[in-house]
Amino acid sequence: MKRRVTVYDRVPITPIPRGDVIFDSLVMDCLGPLFSNQKVEYNYALVLCDSNTDIHLLCHYVHSQQKVCAMLYCRFSS
Repeated sequence: MKRRVTVYDRVPITPIPRGDVIFDSLVMDCLGPLFSNQKVEYNYALVLCDSNTDIHLLCHYVHSQQKVCAMLYCRFSS
């Protein structure tokens, strides 16, 4: 007994191309709250991931998400 051919069988599978230059393309996200039921000084972290390699950086602990946005705005606005 043979299975019928569907549209999913005809989709070619190709790897996602990666660049050659390290830190050429970064993906960032704000991680948190880390401890939702505790009162801690730093409850959020800025996480950076390099898309070209498998380098992941836990960059900076901050008090709130607003401070992450303010830090990024100050860094990249000039």
